[in-house]
Amino acid sequence: MQLKFKVWHLILIFFAVWLLWSYGYLGTILPSQQQAESNLVDVTRSIKFTVYDKFSGSAVASASIYVYDGNMLLESLTTDSNGQATTSNVYPSGKQLYVKVVKSNDKAWYNIVVPKMYKADVEALTTNPVTLEFFSIDTSMTIKVMDSQGNSYSSGGTLNFTALGVNSITITITGYVSADGKGYISSYDPLNGINWNPVLYAKLSGTGYELISITGFDVGYEKGTTMYYADVLQDTEVTRYKVGNEYIYDGVWSRSVLVDATGYSGSSVTLTIIVYAYSDYTYHQQYGSYGPDAVAMCTAFTLTIEK
Repeated sequence: MQLKFKVWHLILIFFAVWLLWSYGYLGTILPSQQQAESNLVDVTRSIKFTVYDKFSGSAVASASIYVYDGNMLLESLTTDSNGQATTSNVYPSGKQLYVKVVKSNDKAWYNIVVPKMYKADVEALTTNPVTLEFFSIDTSMTIKVMDSQGNSYSSGGTLNFTALGVNSITITITGYVSADGKGYISSYDPLNGINWNPVLYAKLSGTGYELISITGFDVGYEKGTTMYYADVLQDTEVTRYKVGNEYIYDGVWSRSVLVDATGYSGSSVTLTIIVYAYSDYTYHQQYGSYGPDAVAMCTAFTLTIEK
């Protein structure tokens, strides 16, 4: 029996092949990939960690490295002037490790799988190299507050609704990273089971705080006689990083929220604004602590609310 193909048959076949390719069913491994994979071998060796600051481009000397298997500390190391430190123990390729790096206020967790090595490196090197991207946070961030009527506020000032002639008003909170090369990389703390994020917190405290509400944050919750609000900042928002003369991240973030004092009357409520690194608001909501390793990234900004 002779098969006869028409043009629409070819179009249909072409379309079917294109769909399979688009969804990855016809994905191929390039010869270069096959060659690279064939050159990788399993090893059991000491790990040579290199810690470098992603945003300043420099080695991180005198940093402490803690190597964990689950929640068990296996060993601790200190980086040299080149940002390097080698483990005393040997670890097989494929082994999962938790690694914590700390230098002063700079901290990060890494969940790593011990890598394989290239055959050429096995012969040339005596250790298995692992590079960890690190950073230096800004603890001198500047906070500025402005309302929707164009008024600017200084910390310690007063937000007077009577003078503004309104019961509610939008305020914009803006943060400015103080120096180039400061940055942040979020991570997960497996020991405490919390995220290490940069978090913007605001709280209302004092007589009548429950008569004021704020909307626009990720979450709001009451603890004791204080109302808290929180918003997770993106890593890039608290990073001031430039290549050459061009800023990749300008280190400026902003949040606009509505403060409603319709049912309030008095001058005893204080609004406090602060940013914490290595924080998780779910942990704060449960325990009242910003986190076991939390570090303030700015001086607390306060406003007295009057009406």
